[in-house]
Amino acid sequence: RMAATKALVVGSGVIGLRTALELLQRNVRVVLRSSFPPLHKSTCSIGAGGLWMPYKCDDSRIDKWASETLTELLQSLNNSNSN
Repeated sequence: RMAATKALVVGSGVIGLRTALELLQRNVRVVLRSSFPPLHKSTCSIGAGGLWMPYKCDDSRIDKWASETLTELLQSLNNSNSN
């Protein structure tokens, strides 16, 4: 099975941006399409108000995933602030 070399990500909310970032880190060329910019008031992500918690999920792996993702996001933020 061949790995993808390019991908289309639709949406610039937190899920679309996170998906695009993950693909880029795996050396996949990404085209991001969205009707609105990431911080536009009509996107779902802007309305979440920074809520960080699993919602209606009984999967025992979720805490580990959430912690790893938060660590990655904070590292990315720190790296972008130092540049």
